[in-house]
Amino acid sequence: MKILLAIDDSKFSEACLQTVITQFQPRDAELRLVHVVVPPAVAAPPQMAQGYAPELEPQIKAARELVERAALKLRAAGFKVDSRVEEGDVRARIIDSAAEWRADLIVVGSHGRTGLARFLLGSTAESVAHHAPCSVEIVRGEPEAKLMKVLLAIEDSKFSEAATRALIEHIRPEPAEVCVLHVVEPLLLIPEFGQADLENLKTAEDRLRRERKALVDRAQQLLLKAGIEAFTVVREGDPRTGIIDQAAEWKANLVVLGSHGRKGMNRLLMGSVAEYVARHASCSVWIARIAQT
Repeated sequence: MKILLAIDDSKFSEACLQTVITQFQPRDAELRLVHVVVPPAVAAPPQMAQGYAPELEPQIKAARELVERAALKLRAAGFKVDSRVEEGDVRARIIDSAAEWRADLIVVGSHGRTGLARFLLGSTAESVAHHAPCSVEIVRGEPEAKLMKVLLAIEDSKFSEAATRALIEHIRPEPAEVCVLHVVEPLLLIPEFGQADLENLKTAEDRLRRERKALVDRAQQLLLKAGIEAFTVVREGDPRTGIIDQAAEWKANLVVLGSHGRKGMNRLLMGSVAEYVARHASCSVWIARIAQT
């Protein structure tokens, strides 16, 4: 698995390092550290060579020292690591670097902005999660040393299958506790339930509950076959708030869920469940995307 770890000089990046060490097996991961230096907004005089910015040299030197210190920690934990110092817009360079390297996962810390500034400007982590061509994990807080609690939020789709595979193939199963969650939407909000179902609402609701229980049971069996013990929960309501509430009540360290990858105005106005959870969850969130070919 190719993991691009985007870091800066903050405590949030230190949490990212600890998360990678805690979650992943060194033998299964190839890491690339990326730190982006933002060039000055004022253009250089025309007599200077294009791209010449001597005032950036101290920042670039400090950035190289930063990524090398981080690389040493990861190598000491057994990981294969290389590092890059990039120049440009932070969000764009992280996304472009991941695409160029064909990363499977980007790990990035969240600075936890809230309120109107967050809505208008967005954070680096949210922008990366929105635009990245691969899976993204947004790290909040440092991982628990003794027990990792993973909430796997699923639905009946190939995107949830990708999330389940990510958990099985890439996250250390021990010591870990896993909860498989599915949130059942009210029938009136589910387009595929037609008028015939609504005329016998009780029958339709019972059928839906059985189908959803079978869904989480299948995921539980897949995890058990991989040696990962899990329990299941089926809740009713809005999937976005249901996932957030379950994560908070259970005190999860990490939520893993798939992304439908909506694009355009529909995505901007409505958002996806994955992006809503990534924005509002109090713990780390892994958005699993199906690999692009």
